[in-house]
Amino acid sequence: MHKVQVLALLILFLSSCERTDPPLILHDDWLAYQNLFISKDGRVVDTGNKGISHSEGQGYAMLLAVAARDRITFDRIWIWTRNNLQVRDDHLFAWKWDPDTKNHVLDKNNASDGDLLIAWALYRAASLWDSGVYKKNSISIVHDIRRKLIKTTKLGPVLLPGEKGFVHGNNITLNLSYWVYPALREISHFDPDPIWEKIIKSGKILSDMSQFGQFKLPPDWIVLRNENVSLSKLLSARFGFDALRIPLYFCWDKQYDVDVLENIDSYWTRPNTSAWIDLNNGDSASYVLTSGQRRIAHMLQRCLHNNSPSLIHHEILESNTQNSTDYYSVTLSLLARIAEIESQL
Repeated sequence: MHKVQVLALLILFLSSCERTDPPLILHDDWLAYQNLFISKDGRVVDTGNKGISHSEGQGYAMLLAVAARDRITFDRIWIWTRNNLQVRDDHLFAWKWDPDTKNHVLDKNNASDGDLLIAWALYRAASLWDSGVYKKNSISIVHDIRRKLIKTTKLGPVLLPGEKGFVHGNNITLNLSYWVYPALREISHFDPDPIWEKIIKSGKILSDMSQFGQFKLPPDWIVLRNENVSLSKLLSARFGFDALRIPLYFCWDKQYDVDVLENIDSYWTRPNTSAWIDLNNGDSASYVLTSGQRRIAHMLQRCLHNNSPSLIHHEILESNTQNSTDYYSVTLSLLARIAEIESQL
C-alpha cells in the first residue's frame, strides 16, 4: 500500500478513536431554550422578572451551552456578558441589566452566585474546547471572588452575596443558595487554595443550623451573628425560590448527608405542597410547586432514596422546555437533568 494511503488510514483510525463528549441536554430542548430566552446578541431574558437580565442567568445559560456542546452560542452569551455586565473595576459582574432604563446597569454591585456560575462555565468551556483564553478569564474571576467576597467568621469563611451591603457590624446577611457546591469543588481543582474546602464546609454547617418553622426548612436569606443564625428581617424569610436551589447544588456535588435535605424532601412530598412557605408565620403560596421545583424534588428523591422516587406525590416530567415559557422553571429543569447525569443518579 502507498505510504500516503497508509498515513491517511492511520489518521482516519486515530480520529475514529478520539473521545467525544455527548451533549447532556436534548438538542430540541436546547433549541427551544434559545428561542425562548436567549436574544440574538446573547442576552438571557428572564421572562418572569420584567425581561431583565442578570449575571446568574447568563452563567446558567453558559453552563447549558457547554452541556449542549454548543460553542457558538456559548461565545455569543459570554461576549454579551463580558461587554454589558463586566463593567466594574475588577473581573466580577454587575448583577442586573434592565432593558427599560437608559443606562441599563444602575447598580454595579455583584452577585456572588452569578460570578461563580460564570467562572465555572468558563472553566468547563476551557476544558471542553481546550481554550487558554476561557481559562484565563475564569481564573481572573475566581481570584476576585477570593479577594472580595469571602468573610472570616467564627464558623469559618463564608461567601458574601455581594461585595457591598451584606455586612452590618456583627451581622452578616447570607444566602445559602449562593453556595454552588459543584462550582466550588471544581474551582478548588484549578485554584488550589484551601479556602474553597473551608467555604464548602461552612455552607454545610450553616445549612444544618438553618432549619426554621414547622417543617425545619432553610430560608432564602439568613443572618449570621457570631455563631448564631436567624431569619432575615429585611429579606425573604421564606423557603422559596432561592432556597429551592440548595438541594440541587448539594445533590449535584453528591453531598447527601445534610439533615436539612431530609426535611426539604419531607416537605416537598406532602400532597398539594405550596410553592413557598413563610418560616416566620407559616403563611404559604396559593399555588403548588412549579415544574422546576417538582423537577428538583424528583432529583432529591433520587439522591436520598436509592434512585427510586417512589414517595413523591407530584407528576414529574422531563424538562418541558418546548412546552413552557417559565424561564426559571425551565432553567432549573435543565440544570437538574445535567446534575443527575453527572452525579450518576
